[in-house]
Amino acid sequence: MGREEVWQAVKAADGRSLEVVSQGSADALPLVFHGGTPLAAVLHPPIVDAAIARGLRFITYSRPGYATSDPMPGRSVGPAAARMRWPARPCSLTGAPAWRPSRA
Repeated sequence: MGREEVWQAVKAADGRSLEVVSQGSADALPLVFHGGTPLAAVLHPPIVDAAIARGLRFITYSRPGYATSDPMPGRSVGPAAARMRWPARPCSLTGAPAWRPSRA
């Protein structure tokens, strides 16, 4: 239960599409993974397994212009969190914790 991958194309208000993938129970607290650039939606088994074991639903996405996510011309690195509002609204992620591993 809750182990199936769910792939979605989430539409933004301006019509662009963002590829989103999740794994875990649909009613679990979501954990949004921001992998940085470049990044297409990939389910990392050790991270997904750890999240599910703790009762979380792992969610990640393909950044604009990667995989099946539409490009976002003129984008900058800074507004990544704002872009995450695309999947957050249709996926009911209000108040979801987000995780971005450090590359330092």
